[in-house]
Amino acid sequence: MKILLFSFGFLVLCSCWSPFPNAYERSMQVGRFRPNINTGIAKKVNINGYYVVTHKRVGTFEPFILYSDGTFGNIVFKNRDSLYEQKKQDTDLMQEIISSEKGFCGGGGYYEIKGDTLEVDKVYRYQLRKVLAKDRFKIIDKNHLLLFSGMWVVSKKEDVPEPYDVLYEFVPAKNLPPSTSFGCKLNKYMWENKADWKAYKQRMKQQRKNKGKR
Repeated sequence: MKILLFSFGFLVLCSCWSPFPNAYERSMQVGRFRPNINTGIAKKVNINGYYVVTHKRVGTFEPFILYSDGTFGNIVFKNRDSLYEQKKQDTDLMQEIISSEKGFCGGGGYYEIKGDTLEVDKVYRYQLRKVLAKDRFKIIDKNHLLLFSGMWVVSKKEDVPEPYDVLYEFVPAKNLPPSTSFGCKLNKYMWENKADWKAYKQRMKQQRKNKGKR
C-alpha cells in the first residue's frame, strides 16, 4: 500500500514538474519573439499610450500597452482603484505606474495580429508549474479593443475558451516604459531562437549593470 501511495505521489509531482512548454503547449503559442519584429500594429490601432477598460468591472482587467515588437505589456497603476485617474490623458506614465527596482513593470506577453483580432499569449505560475493563457481581442477601431475570449491551455479535451465582453479604450500618454520592462521577454520559451534569447538576456544584463554604475 505504501508503495502504491508513493508511486501515485511521485507521478503527481512529475506531472507538476514536467517541462514547460510541452509539445502541445508550444503548438498552441501564437508566436514567439524574434529580433527586429515589426507587427504593423500602429496601422491598426493607436499605440502611443495604453488601453484601459471603459467601465469598472468585476475581476482583474489591468491596463496594457501594445508595442510594435510583439510585446503585450500589462501595467499596474499606483492608484489602481480609480478608473478616473487611469483615464487621464497625456500623463507621464512612468510616474503613475508601479515598477520594480530593476525597472520591471509586469510579466507581459506576446501578441500577433490575425485579421481584425489580436491573439495574446501570457504565462502564469500555477502551483508548481507554469501555465499558458490565451486572450483574444477584436479590433473595433483605432481606439477600442474588445476582449471577447480567454482560455487556459491545459489539454486538447479541456481547452474551452471562456467568452468575455470587456471593452478597452485608448488613452494617450507620455514617457511609456520600454518594451524591455516586461519580464516575459527574459524567458526562453517566449523566443523563437535560443541564440536570440541568450543575446537579449546578455544585453539586458549589461544595461542593468551600466545603469547601476550611474
